[in-house]
Amino acid sequence: MSITLRIKNEIKNLSKTEIKVANYILDNLEEVKTITSSDLAKKIGVGQSTIIKFIKKIDIKGFTEFKISLGEELAKASSTPSYLYGDITLNDSMEDIAKKLSYNSINAISETLDNLNFHQLDIAIDYLHKARKIVILGVGASSLVAKDFFYKLSKIGKMAFHDFDPHVQLTHTTTLNKDDLVVAISHGGESKEVILGVEKAKEHGATTISITNIGNNPVSDNSDINLYSIAYEDLFRSSAISSRMAQLSLIDILFIGIVQKEYQNSTASIKESRDLISKLKKV
Repeated sequence: MSITLRIKNEIKNLSKTEIKVANYILDNLEEVKTITSSDLAKKIGVGQSTIIKFIKKIDIKGFTEFKISLGEELAKASSTPSYLYGDITLNDSMEDIAKKLSYNSINAISETLDNLNFHQLDIAIDYLHKARKIVILGVGASSLVAKDFFYKLSKIGKMAFHDFDPHVQLTHTTTLNKDDLVVAISHGGESKEVILGVEKAKEHGATTISITNIGNNPVSDNSDINLYSIAYEDLFRSSAISSRMAQLSLIDILFIGIVQKEYQNSTASIKESRDLISKLKKV
Protein backbone atom coordinates (compact mmCIF):
# COMPACT_ATOMS: atom_id res chain seq x y z
CA MET A 1 0.00 0.00 0.00
CA SER A 2 1.29 3.50 -0.80
CA ILE A 3 2.66 5.76 1.95
CA THR A 4 0.03 8.44 1.39
CA LEU A 5 -2.80 5.90 1.52
CA ARG A 6 -1.40 4.36 4.72
CA ILE A 7 -1.36 7.81 6.36
CA LYS A 8 -4.85 8.79 5.18
CA ASN A 9 -6.35 5.49 6.30
CA GLU A 10 -4.71 5.68 9.74
CA ILE A 11 -5.35 9.35 10.46
CA LYS A 12 -8.53 8.78 12.49
CA ASN A 13 -6.53 6.61 14.91
CA LEU A 14 -3.76 9.17 15.52
CA SER A 15 -3.23 11.54 18.43
CA LYS A 16 -3.34 15.32 17.86
CA THR A 17 0.47 15.46 17.73
CA GLU A 18 0.64 12.56 15.27
CA ILE A 19 -2.01 14.19 13.08
CA LYS A 20 0.27 17.24 12.96
CA VAL A 21 3.07 14.97 11.70
CA ALA A 22 0.76 13.31 9.17
CA ASN A 23 -0.46 16.61 7.73
CA TYR A 24 3.06 17.99 7.40
CA ILE A 25 4.26 14.89 5.57
CA LEU A 26 1.28 14.88 3.20
CA ASP A 27 1.84 18.58 2.42
CA ASN A 28 5.63 18.24 1.94
CA LEU A 29 6.27 14.86 0.36
CA GLU A 30 9.22 15.95 -1.80
CA GLU A 31 10.98 17.58 1.15
CA VAL A 32 10.34 14.69 3.55
CA LYS A 33 11.89 12.07 1.26
CA THR A 34 15.36 13.65 1.75
CA ILE A 35 15.20 14.88 5.36
CA THR A 36 16.42 13.21 8.58
CA SER A 37 13.99 12.24 11.30
CA SER A 38 15.55 14.76 13.72
CA ASP A 39 15.29 17.62 11.20
CA LEU A 40 11.70 16.65 10.42
CA ALA A 41 10.88 16.70 14.13
CA LYS A 42 12.35 20.20 14.49
CA LYS A 43 10.41 21.53 11.49
CA ILE A 44 7.11 20.19 12.85
CA GLY A 45 7.89 21.10 16.46
CA VAL A 46 7.63 17.62 17.96
CA GLY A 47 10.04 15.16 19.54
CA GLN A 48 12.01 12.74 17.37
CA SER A 49 10.37 9.87 19.25
CA THR A 50 6.98 11.09 17.95
CA ILE A 51 8.22 10.71 14.39
CA ILE A 52 9.41 7.17 15.03
CA LYS A 53 6.14 6.19 16.75
CA PHE A 54 4.19 7.66 13.85
CA ILE A 55 6.20 5.64 11.32
CA LYS A 56 5.49 2.44 13.24
CA LYS A 57 1.78 3.30 13.42
CA ILE A 58 1.56 3.23 9.64
CA ASP A 59 3.18 -0.22 9.77
CA ILE A 60 6.67 0.71 8.59
CA LYS A 61 9.67 -0.55 10.56
CA GLY A 62 11.90 2.53 10.46
CA PHE A 63 12.43 6.02 9.07
CA THR A 64 14.95 4.87 6.45
CA GLU A 65 12.48 2.33 5.04
CA PHE A 66 9.82 5.06 5.12
CA LYS A 67 11.96 7.44 3.01
CA ILE A 68 12.89 4.73 0.50
CA SER A 69 9.25 3.74 0.03
CA LEU A 70 8.19 7.37 -0.26
CA GLY A 71 10.91 8.05 -2.84
CA GLU A 72 9.80 5.09 -4.95
CA GLU A 73 6.18 6.20 -4.71
CA LEU A 74 6.98 9.76 -5.83
CA ALA A 75 9.16 8.51 -8.68
CA LYS A 76 6.33 6.31 -9.91
CA ALA A 77 3.87 9.19 -9.65
CA SER A 78 6.10 11.54 -11.63
CA SER A 79 6.28 9.06 -14.52
CA THR A 80 2.49 8.76 -14.72
CA PRO A 81 0.37 11.26 -16.72
CA SER A 82 -0.61 14.15 -14.49
CA TYR A 83 -4.33 13.80 -15.21
CA LEU A 84 -4.36 10.59 -13.21
CA TYR A 85 -3.72 12.46 -9.97
CA GLY A 86 -5.42 15.20 -8.04
CA ASP A 87 -9.07 15.99 -7.51
CA ILE A 88 -11.60 16.50 -10.24
CA THR A 89 -12.22 20.23 -10.67
CA LEU A 90 -15.05 22.29 -12.07
CA ASN A 91 -12.86 23.11 -15.08
CA ASP A 92 -12.06 19.50 -16.00
CA SER A 93 -13.27 18.24 -19.37
CA MET A 94 -15.43 15.14 -19.47
CA GLU A 95 -12.44 13.27 -20.88
CA ASP A 96 -10.34 14.26 -17.85
CA ILE A 97 -13.15 13.33 -15.46
CA ALA A 98 -13.57 9.93 -17.12
CA LYS A 99 -9.85 9.22 -16.90
CA LYS A 100 -9.57 10.33 -13.28
CA LEU A 101 -12.59 8.32 -12.19
CA SER A 102 -11.33 5.27 -14.07
CA TYR A 103 -7.91 5.60 -12.48
CA ASN A 104 -9.38 5.92 -8.98
CA SER A 105 -11.50 2.80 -9.46
CA ILE A 106 -8.63 0.78 -10.94
CA ASN A 107 -6.31 1.91 -8.16
CA ALA A 108 -8.83 0.94 -5.45
CA ILE A 109 -9.24 -2.55 -6.93
CA SER A 110 -5.46 -2.94 -7.34
CA GLU A 111 -4.76 -1.84 -3.75
CA THR A 112 -7.46 -4.19 -2.49
CA LEU A 113 -5.95 -7.14 -4.35
CA ASP A 114 -2.38 -6.29 -3.29
CA ASN A 115 -3.38 -6.28 0.38
CA LEU A 116 -5.79 -9.21 0.31
CA ASN A 117 -5.22 -11.84 3.01
CA PHE A 118 -5.86 -15.02 1.05
CA HIS A 119 -5.93 -17.17 4.19
CA GLN A 120 -8.79 -15.08 5.58
CA LEU A 121 -10.43 -15.15 2.14
CA ASP A 122 -10.36 -18.97 2.03
CA ILE A 123 -11.88 -19.14 5.52
CA ALA A 124 -14.62 -16.66 4.54
CA ILE A 125 -15.51 -18.67 1.42
CA ASP A 126 -15.65 -21.90 3.46
CA TYR A 127 -18.08 -20.30 5.94
CA LEU A 128 -20.22 -18.94 3.10
CA HIS A 129 -20.26 -22.40 1.55
CA LYS A 130 -21.41 -24.12 4.77
CA ALA A 131 -23.73 -21.47 6.26
CA ARG A 132 -27.40 -22.35 6.85
CA LYS A 133 -28.45 -18.72 6.48
CA ILE A 134 -26.52 -15.60 5.41
CA VAL A 135 -27.54 -12.10 6.49
CA ILE A 136 -25.82 -9.25 4.66
CA LEU A 137 -25.57 -5.90 6.45
CA GLY A 138 -24.86 -2.57 4.78
CA VAL A 139 -26.29 0.94 4.71
CA GLY A 140 -26.00 3.78 2.21
CA ALA A 141 -23.64 3.00 -0.68
CA SER A 142 -22.61 -0.23 1.03
CA SER A 143 -26.24 -1.36 0.89
CA LEU A 144 -26.00 -1.36 -2.92
CA VAL A 145 -23.04 -3.71 -2.67
CA ALA A 146 -24.88 -5.85 -0.11
CA LYS A 147 -27.88 -6.12 -2.44
CA ASP A 148 -25.63 -7.17 -5.31
CA PHE A 149 -24.17 -9.95 -3.13
CA PHE A 150 -27.67 -10.98 -2.08
CA TYR A 151 -28.74 -11.35 -5.73
CA LYS A 152 -25.64 -13.41 -6.55
CA LEU A 153 -26.09 -15.75 -3.58
CA SER A 154 -29.80 -16.16 -4.30
CA LYS A 155 -29.04 -17.26 -7.87
CA ILE A 156 -27.00 -20.23 -6.60
CA GLY A 157 -29.58 -21.33 -4.05
CA LYS A 158 -28.14 -19.77 -0.90
CA MET A 159 -30.55 -18.70 1.84
CA ALA A 160 -29.43 -15.08 1.90
CA PHE A 161 -31.15 -11.95 3.24
CA HIS A 162 -30.66 -8.24 2.69
CA ASP A 163 -33.04 -5.30 2.76
CA PHE A 164 -32.40 -1.62 2.05
CA ASP A 165 -34.20 -0.85 5.31
CA PRO A 166 -31.57 -1.24 8.10
CA HIS A 167 -34.33 -2.02 10.63
CA VAL A 168 -35.29 -5.07 8.58
CA GLN A 169 -31.62 -6.07 8.39
CA LEU A 170 -31.38 -5.96 12.18
CA THR A 171 -34.54 -8.03 12.54
CA HIS A 172 -32.89 -10.87 10.61
CA THR A 173 -29.92 -10.92 13.03
CA THR A 174 -32.20 -11.79 15.94
CA THR A 175 -33.09 -15.18 14.39
CA LEU A 176 -29.54 -16.42 13.79
CA ASN A 177 -27.71 -19.33 15.39
CA LYS A 178 -24.26 -20.93 15.33
CA ASP A 179 -24.85 -22.37 11.84
CA ASP A 180 -25.49 -18.93 10.36
CA LEU A 181 -23.32 -16.16 8.99
CA VAL A 182 -23.35 -12.37 8.81
CA VAL A 183 -21.47 -10.41 6.15
CA ALA A 184 -21.03 -6.82 7.38
CA ILE A 185 -20.14 -4.28 4.68
CA SER A 186 -19.11 -0.78 5.76
CA HIS A 187 -16.36 1.35 4.19
CA GLY A 188 -15.51 3.26 7.36
CA GLY A 189 -16.61 0.46 9.68
CA GLU A 190 -18.51 2.92 11.84
CA SER A 191 -22.13 2.58 10.68
CA LYS A 192 -24.20 2.20 13.86
CA GLU A 193 -26.72 -0.10 12.22
CA VAL A 194 -23.99 -2.45 11.00
CA ILE A 195 -22.16 -2.42 14.35
CA LEU A 196 -25.39 -3.26 16.16
CA GLY A 197 -26.14 -6.06 13.70
CA VAL A 198 -22.70 -7.62 14.16
CA GLU A 199 -23.04 -7.46 17.94
CA LYS A 200 -26.48 -9.10 17.88
CA ALA A 201 -25.27 -11.83 15.49
CA LYS A 202 -22.41 -12.68 17.83
CA GLU A 203 -24.83 -12.86 20.78
CA HIS A 204 -26.66 -15.59 18.87
CA GLY A 205 -23.44 -17.46 18.07
CA ALA A 206 -23.31 -16.64 14.36
CA THR A 207 -19.99 -16.16 12.56
CA THR A 208 -19.29 -12.65 11.26
CA ILE A 209 -17.31 -11.53 8.22
CA SER A 210 -16.46 -7.84 7.80
CA ILE A 211 -15.64 -5.97 4.60
CA THR A 212 -14.28 -2.57 5.59
CA ASN A 213 -11.51 -0.16 4.75
CA ILE A 214 -8.17 -1.17 6.24
CA GLY A 215 -7.40 -0.02 9.80
CA ASN A 216 -9.03 -0.37 13.20
CA ASN A 217 -12.78 0.21 13.26
CA PRO A 218 -15.72 -1.09 15.34
CA VAL A 219 -17.09 -3.39 12.63
CA SER A 220 -13.83 -5.23 11.90
CA ASP A 221 -12.81 -5.25 15.57
CA ASN A 222 -16.02 -7.11 16.44
CA SER A 223 -15.95 -9.54 13.50
CA ASP A 224 -14.45 -13.03 13.31
CA ILE A 225 -13.04 -12.70 9.79
CA ASN A 226 -11.77 -9.44 8.29
CA LEU A 227 -11.48 -8.62 4.60
CA TYR A 228 -10.35 -5.15 3.52
CA SER A 229 -11.52 -3.15 0.51
CA ILE A 230 -8.95 -0.40 0.23
CA ALA A 231 -9.95 3.01 -1.07
CA TYR A 232 -9.41 6.56 0.12
CA GLU A 233 -12.45 8.79 -0.14
CA ASP A 234 -12.18 12.56 0.27
CA LEU A 235 -14.47 14.80 2.33
CA PHE A 236 -17.36 14.30 -0.07
CA ARG A 237 -16.45 10.62 -0.52
CA SER A 238 -16.90 11.00 -4.30
CA SER A 239 -20.34 9.42 -3.86
CA ALA A 240 -18.40 6.39 -2.54
CA ILE A 241 -17.21 5.59 -6.08
CA SER A 242 -13.79 4.12 -5.29
CA SER A 243 -14.85 2.32 -2.13
CA ARG A 244 -17.87 0.82 -3.85
CA MET A 245 -15.73 -0.53 -6.68
CA ALA A 246 -13.29 -2.05 -4.18
CA GLN A 247 -16.14 -3.65 -2.23
CA LEU A 248 -17.72 -5.05 -5.41
CA SER A 249 -14.40 -6.59 -6.45
CA LEU A 250 -14.25 -8.45 -3.12
CA ILE A 251 -17.86 -9.56 -3.44
CA ASP A 252 -17.15 -10.98 -6.91
CA ILE A 253 -14.11 -12.88 -5.60
CA LEU A 254 -16.16 -14.37 -2.75
CA PHE A 255 -18.96 -15.33 -5.13
CA ILE A 256 -16.65 -17.10 -7.59
CA GLY A 257 -14.99 -18.87 -4.66
CA ILE A 258 -18.37 -20.25 -3.55
CA VAL A 259 -19.29 -21.28 -7.10
CA GLN A 260 -15.96 -23.12 -7.34
CA LYS A 261 -16.84 -25.14 -4.22
CA GLU A 262 -20.39 -25.84 -5.42
CA TYR A 263 -19.78 -25.92 -9.15
CA GLN A 264 -22.44 -28.40 -10.28
CA ASN A 265 -25.26 -27.11 -8.10
CA SER A 266 -24.33 -23.45 -8.68
CA THR A 267 -24.11 -23.65 -12.45
CA ALA A 268 -27.36 -25.62 -12.61
CA SER A 269 -29.13 -22.97 -10.50
CA ILE A 270 -27.72 -20.11 -12.58
CA LYS A 271 -28.80 -21.82 -15.83
CA GLU A 272 -32.30 -22.51 -14.53
CA SER A 273 -32.63 -18.88 -13.42
CA ARG A 274 -31.40 -17.63 -16.80
CA ASP A 275 -33.78 -19.92 -18.69
CA LEU A 276 -36.73 -18.74 -16.59
CA ILE A 277 -35.95 -15.05 -17.16
CA SER A 278 -35.45 -15.63 -20.88
CA LYS A 279 -39.12 -16.67 -21.15
CA LEU A 280 -40.09 -13.11 -20.29
CA LYS A 281 -38.18 -11.85 -23.33
CA LYS A 282 -39.98 -14.07 -25.81
CA VAL A 283 -42.79 -12.52 -27.78
